[in-house]
Amino acid sequence: MAVVWTFIAALLVVTAVTAQTEDEEVCGGSPLGMEAGSITNGQISASSVFNVRTEPYYARLHRSEGDGGWTASTQDNNQYLTIDLRVQTEVTAVATQGRHNSEEWVTQYTLQYSDDGERWLDYTESGRRMTFDGNTDAETVVKHELNDEIIARYIRFNPKGFNKQMSMRVEAYGCLHEADTATFDGNSYVIFDISSTSQHLAIDNNEIRLRFKTNRPDGVIFAGSGTQTDYIVLELVDGYLFLNIDLGSSANINGATQVIVGSLLDDNHWHNVHIVRKKRHITVTVDRHTVSTTTEGDFERLDLDRVITFGGAADFDAPGITVEKNFVGCLENVYFNNDNILKSLEESSPNFRRHGTIQYVCQDQIIVPITFPSRESYLKLTGRASQQFLIQFDFRAYDADGLIVYNKLQDEGWIMVYLQEGRLLADIISATAAPFPMKAGDNLNDGQWHSIRIEVKNDFAQLRIDGVETNINRLINIQTTTNFYIGGAPQSISDEGGFRGCMKNLILGSTRLDFLALQKGQVAGAVMNDVSVDTCGIVDRCSPSPCEHGGRCQQDWDDFLCDCSNTGYGGATCHTSLNERSCEMYKQQRRSSGYQYIDPDLSGPLAPFQVYCDMGTDIGELAKTMVSHDTEQPMAVNNFGPPGSYRRDIDYGASIDQLSVMIDYSEYCTQYIKYECRSSKLLNSPSGEPYGWWVGRTNDKMTYWGGAGPGTRKCQCGIEEDCRETTKWCNCDSEAPVFETDDGDLIDKEYLPVKQLRFGDTEGTGAEGRHTLGKLICEGDTTMDNMATFRTQQSHIRYPVFAGRLSGDASFEFKTTADNGVFLYNRGDIDYIRVELLSPNVVQFSYNVGNGRVAVKSTSNTELNDDKWHIVKVSRNMKEAVLQLDNNSPRVEPAQTGHYQLNLKGDLYVGSTDVSTDGFVGCMRALFVNGNLMDLRGKAARTYGVSPGCIGQCDSNPCYSGGECIEEYSRFQCNCTMTSFDGPICATEVGATFPRNGKIRYTFPVEESIDSDVEEVRVGFKSEIKQGTILRIQSRDYDDFFEIKLNNEGNINVTFDLGDGVRYVVDEQDYADGQFHDLRVVRNVRNVKIRVDTYAETSENFPELQQTQLNAPGTLYIGRYENEIGFTGCISRLEFNGIYPLKRAFDSPKPNYVVIEGGVEESMCGVEPSTLPPTTREPYPPTEPWTMNISGNPFPAAGASKSYSNDGAVIGCVVAVLVFAIIVLLVVIGRYIARHKGSYDTNEAKGAETAPDADTAVQQQPQVEKKREWYI
Repeated sequence: MAVVWTFIAALLVVTAVTAQTEDEEVCGGSPLGMEAGSITNGQISASSVFNVRTEPYYARLHRSEGDGGWTASTQDNNQYLTIDLRVQTEVTAVATQGRHNSEEWVTQYTLQYSDDGERWLDYTESGRRMTFDGNTDAETVVKHELNDEIIARYIRFNPKGFNKQMSMRVEAYGCLHEADTATFDGNSYVIFDISSTSQHLAIDNNEIRLRFKTNRPDGVIFAGSGTQTDYIVLELVDGYLFLNIDLGSSANINGATQVIVGSLLDDNHWHNVHIVRKKRHITVTVDRHTVSTTTEGDFERLDLDRVITFGGAADFDAPGITVEKNFVGCLENVYFNNDNILKSLEESSPNFRRHGTIQYVCQDQIIVPITFPSRESYLKLTGRASQQFLIQFDFRAYDADGLIVYNKLQDEGWIMVYLQEGRLLADIISATAAPFPMKAGDNLNDGQWHSIRIEVKNDFAQLRIDGVETNINRLINIQTTTNFYIGGAPQSISDEGGFRGCMKNLILGSTRLDFLALQKGQVAGAVMNDVSVDTCGIVDRCSPSPCEHGGRCQQDWDDFLCDCSNTGYGGATCHTSLNERSCEMYKQQRRSSGYQYIDPDLSGPLAPFQVYCDMGTDIGELAKTMVSHDTEQPMAVNNFGPPGSYRRDIDYGASIDQLSVMIDYSEYCTQYIKYECRSSKLLNSPSGEPYGWWVGRTNDKMTYWGGAGPGTRKCQCGIEEDCRETTKWCNCDSEAPVFETDDGDLIDKEYLPVKQLRFGDTEGTGAEGRHTLGKLICEGDTTMDNMATFRTQQSHIRYPVFAGRLSGDASFEFKTTADNGVFLYNRGDIDYIRVELLSPNVVQFSYNVGNGRVAVKSTSNTELNDDKWHIVKVSRNMKEAVLQLDNNSPRVEPAQTGHYQLNLKGDLYVGSTDVSTDGFVGCMRALFVNGNLMDLRGKAARTYGVSPGCIGQCDSNPCYSGGECIEEYSRFQCNCTMTSFDGPICATEVGATFPRNGKIRYTFPVEESIDSDVEEVRVGFKSEIKQGTILRIQSRDYDDFFEIKLNNEGNINVTFDLGDGVRYVVDEQDYADGQFHDLRVVRNVRNVKIRVDTYAETSENFPELQQTQLNAPGTLYIGRYENEIGFTGCISRLEFNGIYPLKRAFDSPKPNYVVIEGGVEESMCGVEPSTLPPTTREPYPPTEPWTMNISGNPFPAAGASKSYSNDGAVIGCVVAVLVFAIIVLLVVIGRYIARHKGSYDTNEAKGAETAPDADTAVQQQPQVEKKREWYI
């Protein structure tokens, strides 16, 4: 038992270490010793020191010795604090504080690093020098994880901003960098011999890691091949890294695959390469720039059985090699799968040998470049005045224009060398000869190094570019002056803008310029203006290309431009689709029927394609999307005998992937299919092998026809049982000598579109066939139904982190009645994105990538909380943020300079912030994030406070009596203004008790005194006293009136006079019974109707009436009219032609045109108001004490921190214990219950016909394997 527990303990340790190693990628984030003191005082230096108590060795994090930090005596951008780490170290993070107990700190700084303390490199990310945010007080520690770790001996902090004094304390984090390194001279390489049978490599997966640095743009880094045409080659070509691989080619299939990544890799800096192949899927990463692809062909295994060479190639004619040069430079930590190549060579391991001389140290070939970073940069050199002008140099640039060399001649002429539109021009202006320009080269602003030599002397001029000469022989007589301007010139000398780029190997006359001596001021007469020495600061802003969707990247020194022409995408990086996702969306925009481009995955990887949109004639009709193809006309199928021997592939002008997304987002899809036949079978029903079938997007052989369903093996006539022969399921299967037809619609959209047609049985005498395939037709847009209702400001749906490091977008539709609310929110440590309804007519998109908040707003001319659908589209890239609201013009806000990568963590919150505040209340639908449709409906079904679909509180019609329901989604309000009722749901009676002499007199305002042909009255009453006026409407200017009262029998008596005399209508039921009654009276011209409660209606016509209008209503009397007998009882819910006199009578304040007399009091007439059933409040889910976040991406994003959480190790331990326990249990059970075992021989895998994959089929070697079978 002790052994078991010992094994468990060991397993736990291994699991914990494994968890740590996987998260850390070997190197952790341990402090390197500033605070602890393991970095000694002598290892810390600075550019200047304020006094002895602020020496650089006081710059230790959390320490307070001396005056509590380092302080520079000079306050400019050239100050620095340097740490000598003594050995090569991997630095993964840095941290800073201000000077202890002071108001002095650094607010911004940059980092540099060096291997020798002399040549310094700027720390960059994606080619841009990083400026780090420093401190805002003296004591708070600000730590930055480095997305690209530094591997160097020296690290330097360069303050760029400070508060009061330039003071700081620092720490660096990382680990020792262990390296196996070698230098290759172009003639040497490592040979890994795998030619013996036991060493052959036949592998499905590869992992290759290495680091390199070189100043040569071309060279083979490694190469390997096999006898079966397989090969793998990694090489530099023009400073780009090429991976060439072939897993197997044949006469019909070319398996050659090429992956290109990186650029300017000949800059003599270290570059990290990581190649991962999993069968046909390949990922190549260079300095965190990643390219993924799938290999060509069908093979999945790499078969190598000769040699693999590293640092060069033994034979440049070997397959896959495109350059005829070996690598020159340093390689480090070269791993091919699990083999450490350089270590194996150094230890003289079997199968490893060297060719040429290899030194196990990195011996740099020191070539010092200089950089001209601005138009104002220049280098002034003093040379010898001469009758010959001779200069040589190498340069690289992305600017198409710029002055490179200038010398003023003694005769007031000049020689000027410059770039113009990517060509090199040399203007020679002399008083003794006619001016002439020399032009040579093309596209010299391609970022590559170009070698230039220019010579001008008597009667001769030569311009040599990359070895190609341009010569001119003519009368030339020059005399140079001593001042030579390189890279530009002061404006007083030349108004040509300076060259921006890099230069090396500068030779003026016969003197090679030492740039390091120049930097130290040791070159007499030299003047540098904004020139950087020992670095080439050029940045390839187009590799990897920031332009998406095939946009063409163009750049100059400090910026890039994406040409999005003919891509279907727009924005600064061609990220945002310019097309709608469906015809249904075009119909919403009131577009007419016609051809349109649709982009179903919007900003996703699939390109837009053209379809025909049939919008229909009815606004409620679904738009039809029609996709044409090349097989719509009848096509003959003749002389094809075997089943499926005729094959027709369908070309839709769009890929199956594009069509599949369109189909998946459609509500319905159909495709008409037809086969006409004579003496030719189709499906060979009922049980024979089909001669014809079709293939859909699932690549399945579909043996049913239009009008039938999957699995039936029938045509439409077989379903309807009316085929030519009753025993057959298709008309064609009868083999009739006359033409028969089987046709119909295919409606199962999961199999559509038809991508291939197959037929046979048309080879016999008289046998013929013809096929016709209709357009693919789809209707609707299911994304419009993918909706959710957010009922509270605390509710939200969570999705994995918003993946928009360099660019990203989101689009959705919403409707609400709220004034504000957050739609989308995701944050990181500092960075965040936020899309919100800021006010009833403003939507705002804001974000921060570390430079401060950027916000873009779009204001609508109409209110957005109108409970109608509105569309929001947001996108953000390195250059700009864009917000579009409905069909308004997009609003664009430029990005701030500095940081440009969006670093987010955690989840994307939809509906509120991550702390459940400021939430959106309403409906959202069709949420797309980076072209992916988010499942709102599905997530809503299991999320607190969110409901699937768009379900408002008003959908159940909670307001009574015709009250207007005001939707608020979290609740509702009833507007009872246009009803005769009151209360929260318009169900509370508004009435009054009337004593015999009580009455209410309502004088119609002028705007309500309108002649009418129709009077509609509703009134509730209750009385036990017969006789009494319920209401009377008296004309202002005439004798017209309209009256309702109880007569002495308790009947309802309606009396009116419109100018033709008095007319009566009586409902003879006795209603003076003390019960509450609901009375409705309508006079419509010459007809009067009376209905009380549910009693039969009383109706009477008066065809003799000449006057049909009640003219100028003046006063409405309720309860009593002048000296008539008054009503005794209760009257409520009174409504006359949309006017509610009783409600106004009891308004506060009461209008002055209403008078109450005789003790009338407000009352509900004994009618209890209706109520809604109580609603059950959804409980908020309890906060759990600990949860494991599995909602995000399980793999760290590029640039993620290498630090790890102890939780991961704990979880790993727990899992390890459980796994081990299960294994032990299974072993014990197996040992005790196994009763019999035997063996048998098998002859499987005898040849290609049974091979499981293409690789095995190549071998064609039968094997017999003895297998063991266990009986339990």
